[in-house]
Amino acid sequence: MPRYSSDGKAIFPANEVGEFTVCPEAWRLKRLEKEPILPSSRTDEGNDLHDRWAKAVEYEFSLGRLIRLLAALLMSATILLLLMNQ
Repeated sequence: MPRYSSDGKAIFPANEVGEFTVCPEAWRLKRLEKEPILPSSRTDEGNDLHDRWAKAVEYEFSLGRLIRLLAALLMSATILLLLMNQ
């Protein structure tokens, strides 16, 4: 729970800020509602969703790297051909 300064502003500990950043809803349930967070099938669904998202992002990064590599090779070949024709 936050502490309050003399002017009424809330001061949150750093570990709570980290928890909030990861999952605001879990932070609210744990810190404000005082609900015990128990593993459930929804947790498993969330983990599966996270794994699929991570694979999709990795695929996009790999595709981006491949496109940049192909562009660099194409530019290098073009420059080499221009230099050879002079």
